Amino acid sequence: MDVGRFLKMSCKRISSDGISGLREVLYRTYQGAWTNIGRHYNYGTNIYESDWDVLIVLDACRVDTLNQVAPEYDFLDRIDSTYSVGSASAEWMQKTFDESHRKEIQKTVYITGNPHSKEILRADDFLLLDEVWRYRWDEELGTVRPRSVTNQAVKHYRKKEPERMILHYMQPHFPSVPVPELGSQINPDTTGWESIWDDLRTGKVKKETATEAYVENLRYVMDDLEILLSNISADSVVLTSDHANLFGRFNLYGHPSYVPLRELKRVPWVDLEASDEKTYTPIEYDSPSETGVEEKLKTLGYL
Repeated sequence: MDVGRFLKMSCKRISSDGISGLREVLYRTYQGAWTNIGRHYNYGTNIYESDWDVLIVLDACRVDTLNQVAPEYDFLDRIDSTYSVGSASAEWMQKTFDESHRKEIQKTVYITGNPHSKEILRADDFLLLDEVWRYRWDEELGTVRPRSVTNQAVKHYRKKEPERMILHYMQPHFPSVPVPELGSQINPDTTGWESIWDDLRTGKVKKETATEAYVENLRYVMDDLEILLSNISADSVVLTSDHANLFGRFNLYGHPSYVPLRELKRVPWVDLEASDEKTYTPIEYDSPSETGVEEKLKTLGYL
């Protein structure tokens, strides 16, 4: 957004909402300052700089939260970390699937529940690009359930045994499937779009409530990983994330793009073991649909 448009919108917001509008403008200005810094100074390690056969991406997963639930899952042992190339999904896709890694990308099957793929990626650049969000979007929940991603991963890996396969699950990104009322949603009492992060920042939702819903959403996807890991045979499987989340740290919330804060860019890096025990039989889904990407991104709180 250019400066003139921002100033015009800011004046309108302050005029209509008074003090609360001024607070909103100040917050957006503060967040924008971090983004501008990040456009000039940033860091992170591209996933293609590491060795793996299968990479599991849990969207918006924090290292400390994964450590919290780790004792509940036998397949999680040592949890290391790395720094992502992005602080938001679209930025992560742009910087991950870049020209310098074209040869590796062409060997990759990328299965994603994240609708940002429509804006950024081209199917021709991959061995296979499976945009699960196109045909397995849950309209009631406003997200893609993990089983849909797992189903496609098992199916493609058994058929193709690709050199590289990436699975991009939407969880623990809000909305929280176990606690759907706390997800990104339209507020019928306002003219704008409000997400869980706006509600948390303005005090409509307590931090403890949002944190608990986030942890439950991580457990929800972790339960599905148990199915995945017992239904593919890969020598090297790694669990990571595209970015983390800020719950008010540095007075920031969620995961704004290009913000170079370590707490937002530090993500898990966990070695896992997988063996195909043939305990899950994939099903065939209906053909993909091209419609509704903007509404899907809005549901996730991006627009």
